Amino acid sequence: MRILFFITLLVIITGCTDSKYNNHVEQLLNSMSWLNSANPINDAVDAYNEKDFRYLAITGYSLSIPGLPTSMISVANDQNKFKIIGNCEVTEGQKHLNLCKLANKYAESYNIKLLNLRTGKSRDTLNHPY
Repeated sequence: MRILFFITLLVIITGCTDSKYNNHVEQLLNSMSWLNSANPINDAVDAYNEKDFRYLAITGYSLSIPGLPTSMISVANDQNKFKIIGNCEVTEGQKHLNLCKLANKYAESYNIKLLNLRTGKSRDTLNHPY
């Protein structure tokens, strides 16, 4: 009887754990899926026109603000002038890994464009190939 109870309890706990994990992964993927159809250049211009000068960041083992010169990263970080677009500390499968790579490319292009708009520099100033 105890063995049957233990097996039933184990099945219930395992089932609940998998369900919670799947929900977590689904929420993670859904929160980043907008990147598949986003245009970083247009979005940066829109943000600039709306006077939203926050740069885009990605969480990993540390905060990453792709595309900004090293001297500006600490300023953006200290002044909370960033918004997080992806949580990539631990990748949850190939789809999440692909979205993290896309988030990095998107943030880099967006941040460079926004920085160039703010400083009045041409896009070639930072040697970015977009």
